[in-house]
Amino acid sequence: DGNSLPHVRLKRLAFSLERVDVPVVAMARVVDTTLLRVYLECSPGLLGPLLRVKNYCDVEQSEGLLLEHQRYMELVDLYHGKGLYRNALQLLQARGGAAEGGPLCGTYATVRYLVRLPADQFELVLEYVRWPLESGVSRRQGHQSPSAADDESAAFSDEEDWPTPATIVSMVFADDRPAAEGFPRTRVASFLRQLSPRLVVQYLEYVFDAWQDEAAALHDDMIAAYLDLVGGVAGGGVRVVAAARQKLQQFLRTSRFYSPEKSLVRLPDGDLFEERALVLSRLGRHEHALSLLVFSVASILLAEQYCVENVDRCPGVFVQLLKIL
Repeated sequence: DGNSLPHVRLKRLAFSLERVDVPVVAMARVVDTTLLRVYLECSPGLLGPLLRVKNYCDVEQSEGLLLEHQRYMELVDLYHGKGLYRNALQLLQARGGAAEGGPLCGTYATVRYLVRLPADQFELVLEYVRWPLESGVSRRQGHQSPSAADDESAAFSDEEDWPTPATIVSMVFADDRPAAEGFPRTRVASFLRQLSPRLVVQYLEYVFDAWQDEAAALHDDMIAAYLDLVGGVAGGGVRVVAAARQKLQQFLRTSRFYSPEKSLVRLPDGDLFEERALVLSRLGRHEHALSLLVFSVASILLAEQYCVENVDRCPGVFVQLLKIL
């Protein structure tokens, strides 16, 4: 019959399943790394959700693939999830200064990443916060005009990818995160003083206000920072220096935790007599303090004000003033 189908001899195939024990982690590594390959080619938007949660992607293979496709933000997420914080920061610094720009250009990406690090990565935070801060200080100096020397905010503010040093300090150190609160504060203050006394004042004001820190070393550091500002170390204009001196005097009056002996040594000879009088009052040396106000400052009014402020601690202070006069 011409319409009949040709006769085909079917052969029975014999096979059997063999159980192969593959470690779960190894299998998960294959699966997640394969998913990463697929997402890179077909759906890059799913890379973030994959890498920002616990995953088993093979670091070496994934790193090469992400670099090949220039998926730098996702590579940062991969490093972070694997605890490779230094790798992430090295990449952020390299991309932050890249001439061609890109989503990680500038210092903001690095600062935002530093905020994610736990408290036990403090040394790494200090190491990698330096370049955003130094870049911010350099840009501030480049933007500031002579007429703006008396106004810290008039000539320089945050840019999209380049936060100011003040913003960086607020994000990384002067923040209510448990990690920031747990950082060694004397170390932070010492580090910031290398860059600018303004940053020290900003940080310690937050420490005293938010965390009520009574450590004498920190109160001494605040006085040293104010003195740096008054002495023009930060390059401020007349109004900046005057404002710093006013804050210094207020701090010397109100803080109960600084060391008057150390502060007295820090004060310059032949200057800042009002501040010296305030420190002397803490040491109970009222006659010496009054002599400075009367003869060096030449202000009877300030001497009378001094007596009013100290009469509770030294009832005979007005008598001492009369003897001097």
